[in-house]
Amino acid sequence: MLGLALLALFWIPLTLGLAWPWIAVLRERWIAQSTVVVDPAAPGGEYRLRFDAGPLSHFAQGILSLFLSLLTLGLYAPWAIASYHQFVWSAMSDTVSPPVAVSAGPRTPAQWTLVAGAGASVTLA
Repeated sequence: MLGLALLALFWIPLTLGLAWPWIAVLRERWIAQSTVVVDPAAPGGEYRLRFDAGPLSHFAQGILSLFLSLLTLGLYAPWAIASYHQFVWSAMSDTVSPPVAVSAGPRTPAQWTLVAGAGASVTLA
């Protein structure tokens, strides 16, 4: 975890925040892989968690949350934090089950328009 913290400390400012989705995914994967669940019903009596989301889905989640927080003058921030944690939990599975199908980000033109508009408004703000 210390290595990821140092990586974030250097790469996020260097890339002007563009490394955030990648580092966030690495952090969540490290937390999931370091968690061992003891379950007598599981093969071997225990299993590890797995994080199946990718950086693009993190990026889309972050841009939309930032846009909505700016739009509501920060009133959306508690919901954005809760929404992020809900996203993280929905992207976790265990090593016993097949991987969870996580959206890689926006798919439809309307979703891409919303993400681009949010990005443009953040840039202009």
